[in-house]
Amino acid sequence: MIRVTRQNPCPVCGKPDYCFLTDDGTKAVCMRVPSEHPTKSSDCQGYVHILKDTPREARPMPVRPVRRPVSRVDPGAYMERLRQGGWSDGVSAWLAGKLGVSAASLDALAPAADFVAKAFAFPMRDGHGKVVGIRYRAMDGSKWSKTGSAQGLFYRSDIQPCRVIAVCEGPTDTAAALTLGLSAVGRASCNGGEDMLNVLFTRLGVEECVIVADNDGEKLDAYGHRMEPGLNGALKLASRLCVPSRVIIPPCKDIRLWVRSGATLEAFDALVCSASWHTASVPRPSGVRRPMPTRPATVQAPAVNPLALDSENIEDTADAIDAGDTRHAAPAPMPEKKPVDRAAISAMWRKAVAAKRQASAQPAPVDMPLPELTPEERATLDAVLEATGGTVITSADPATFAVLAELEQG
Repeated sequence: MIRVTRQNPCPVCGKPDYCFLTDDGTKAVCMRVPSEHPTKSSDCQGYVHILKDTPREARPMPVRPVRRPVSRVDPGAYMERLRQGGWSDGVSAWLAGKLGVSAASLDALAPAADFVAKAFAFPMRDGHGKVVGIRYRAMDGSKWSKTGSAQGLFYRSDIQPCRVIAVCEGPTDTAAALTLGLSAVGRASCNGGEDMLNVLFTRLGVEECVIVADNDGEKLDAYGHRMEPGLNGALKLASRLCVPSRVIIPPCKDIRLWVRSGATLEAFDALVCSASWHTASVPRPSGVRRPMPTRPATVQAPAVNPLALDSENIEDTADAIDAGDTRHAAPAPMPEKKPVDRAAISAMWRKAVAAKRQASAQPAPVDMPLPELTPEERATLDAVLEATGGTVITSADPATFAVLAELEQG
């Protein structure tokens, strides 16, 4: 801004003071003549006047940074090449001793040694078992993923259907759980992997899981709040699973150090029994095949030795069996089917129908109540019945009743 002078007064009001001009001379800030554009500065309260229009200079467009294309790799093929040239039983035993796990559990995860990255590589799989990523672990404890690979889960390729499974954090913790004899799967970190776990649980027929959280202790987040990353991530995972779960925290930093310090399967089960349940909060994913229920093995009964049936002497039978005289029991013969005598069945049916008709044609019996007797007459009647062995008839058919009536009259 240039202040006006006597030699160069304000082009708006003509005064030599209080007004300003822009450096290019296209605008003037006059302190006396108002316009539609008052100044916004509190130090210079005037009015802007446009003296002449000048074309705006074309602003250069910002240059977008050129993104280098990320070369996608085939994690499965890459791990196969690493396994062929960078893994052996000696390397497996050495690394297992350094980590404090068994060599068999470490081999189950199919790791490899990458001499270019100077670290050990562990394959990460999705819920269907496909290798989708590679996780590196150096001997100093640093971890990173291979560029161009995705996050996944750590579990053995030949994992079998199970009812209960342990969910750990990282490949070495998964190897430690396998060392205890558990069916285990590991996540890449304390967060994520819920969808792949639900697919894997459905595919294996898992009914419940145990989430093993790292004992990280309290830390401060970006806002200064106290948090426990391992426990918070485990509780978040429990609220997004399709099966009931329990959350446990080992007494050491993680389950690998616990196994290295002498943990047993009994101690693990005791810790699980003391944990509380978290119910399943999401449905099982659709379109995933569940394992077919296995049929129990049929136990065949031992074949009956026919010697025990042919002889009644138990000692002779035992001696014959000890001597090797065993014979396969012949199948029991089927009973011969006798021919059906339809004439006999028809005769029996007709006889039953005739008997039924005869029974229905008989007249109904007639009741004959006893007359009233004095005590002396009752005693005489009882003496006569006892002497003759007779009985008193109180009910008879009509013919018998007529005969008795005639005897009474005659």
